[in-house]
Amino acid sequence: MNLKCALIIFASMTLFTAGTAFADMHHGHGFHGPGPLELFSPKVVEHLHLNSTQSQALDKIQKERKAMFTQMRDQHQAMAKSIETALKGDNPDMRALMQQMDATMGQMHDNMHKIQNEELDLYDTLTATQKKVVRDGLLKRMSYMGMHKDWKPGQPKPQKPTDNSPPGI
Repeated sequence: MNLKCALIIFASMTLFTAGTAFADMHHGHGFHGPGPLELFSPKVVEHLHLNSTQSQALDKIQKERKAMFTQMRDQHQAMAKSIETALKGDNPDMRALMQQMDATMGQMHDNMHKIQNEELDLYDTLTATQKKVVRDGLLKRMSYMGMHKDWKPGQPKPQKPTDNSPPGI
């Protein structure tokens, strides 16, 4: 395998891995649902009974998240095109390509942490009852994900766990 081929495989895997990680944080738009540590999934929010200040903060976070994912999608596409164009040349600068990829991924990582910190700030404003709703939602999603970790296509899908948590969480 030559270096150009190896870099294409590496870049593709990096983009896929990053996209998958970002998808875990985001719901909708063809993704499978909220990630295991998304504090404010739509089904959890239904049961939180947020006050107006909390609702405004959540609306701001959701708008920022949507804009961030649009920007990240555009950055991924631009980075992939740039790498592909460079690799089609006679003597691509592999060091520059890796630096470009690292810079783009670093910026995306920083943006994700900004949103995560805003969610944690909002979480800190919740009442004990609201925090319990968030915790129960996280536990339920994590238990459901655990059921699927060994599932393979062609097998029957595991049944969702039943418990006494509010419906839909």
